[in-house]
Amino acid sequence: MKSTRSRMHSATAQVGRSTMNKETHLSEVLLDSVRRTVALPRIASEPVAVNRAAKAIRDRWPDVAGRDLPGDPEDIVRGLLARIERDDWRDCYWSDLCDGIRAIGDTRKSFWKQTQYRPVLDLLFQEVRRGEQPIFIAAAARAYVDSWDRDSTFTVELGHRLLQRKTVPQDWFHELATTYALFNPDEVVGRLRAALIESDSPYETIRGLGMPAPHGLSLMQEVHRDFIRHLDRRLQAGDVEAYRLLLDWIAPEGREPMLTGAGEAIAAMLTPWIEQEPPAEVRDLLEHRLVEAFQDPRILRAGAWGACSRISERASDVMLRWLTGKTIRTFFRIIDQVAGSHMWKDRGPFWLDRLEKGYIQEAWFALSPLGETVANRLDAESRGEISLAWAENKSRNSSDKEKCLLFVKDSGLWIVEGSHNFKVHIFSRDSGDPVAPYQEAYDCDEIRRTQRDRRNVEAIVHRGPWQYKVGRRIAEWSK
Repeated sequence: MKSTRSRMHSATAQVGRSTMNKETHLSEVLLDSVRRTVALPRIASEPVAVNRAAKAIRDRWPDVAGRDLPGDPEDIVRGLLARIERDDWRDCYWSDLCDGIRAIGDTRKSFWKQTQYRPVLDLLFQEVRRGEQPIFIAAAARAYVDSWDRDSTFTVELGHRLLQRKTVPQDWFHELATTYALFNPDEVVGRLRAALIESDSPYETIRGLGMPAPHGLSLMQEVHRDFIRHLDRRLQAGDVEAYRLLLDWIAPEGREPMLTGAGEAIAAMLTPWIEQEPPAEVRDLLEHRLVEAFQDPRILRAGAWGACSRISERASDVMLRWLTGKTIRTFFRIIDQVAGSHMWKDRGPFWLDRLEKGYIQEAWFALSPLGETVANRLDAESRGEISLAWAENKSRNSSDKEKCLLFVKDSGLWIVEGSHNFKVHIFSRDSGDPVAPYQEAYDCDEIRRTQRDRRNVEAIVHRGPWQYKVGRRIAEWSK
């Protein structure tokens, strides 16, 4: 096997310049030299061993016909147009036509709509109808999937021509075409969505049908949206199996999570809980799986979380609310083992009470080296269910290195609480830039310096009625 660029003809010097007329097909002209110079062996009409080997190759390298285009799509289409106008097919390969069928269907430029490129479209559609070259038909089917648009003339016409060709088991799209109406734009979305709903492993089901990119664009994005719509009632009802099914689709185990479209799914799963709390099993599942697949939204505000916020900022706020509570409770679990539970016998209840009363909107923590060891052990013991990001305590002072810090946004004010003898630092709204949350590292002395250098920053020692002092200062400065 020389390469994926299978030659459309060989012995160029013998063929020279070939001429096509109305009765001659491109594939006949360009394969003439092959017929004259190569004696092809006769094989059975259904070579079982060959088909089995071909399927194994497709399973291992499923995207040969869908590899990245070698250049600008318009340059590829222009190149084919120039060949047609010159009637010159020297040094042309079937892979050039594979690139051509995908380039002309480019969803951004829609070259198929442009009159000047109609000869290229006619030529490519003619070869699809003939259906003699498997690698070209595979590329045409991939072009159909990648550029799919129910209302597009290109989708309808290409699908019609592919439908006219009798599919064979060697085709990567064989089952998709015969069982799921791949080339019927009016039926394929519903059939694939039904396959997702009925499956225990939706991503693997679609991949097993031969779809090169289950999380791809165009067709698969429409299937994805239809899938979400049909699950919506179950999501609203808190059906944990519906949540698990959608999560298994957008974040399959052992696979890369979905990129385009994940934000829509996340918004659909969080929106029902804007005004109420979900069943504990649903909340635990969402907290764990979404953070594990798409990272902590407090750290990564782009990607899927950014897309979710653009759809519904209130939906993304649901996860921030949950993570705030989880952060504070996890911090107390760590502190119990790092500094001793006696230290938090009054601090823990104070901040948990403010959390339950709705005063605290955000939370973040920084851990000492020992704190990180404890956090990693707790995460391992819970099989990754903690799934939280945190910062490091990078203090240079030796006595500060053992401290762990809790950052909370309470009534609109940022407050820093700490273990051991670290004071409660409260930053007023007009204190300038407070200690920035969600950083990778903090230094205790830098926080103290902020309190010393700026007005309207107060540090309160954990002695006497410190809870009253903290609560009064927050109330005064949050007005």
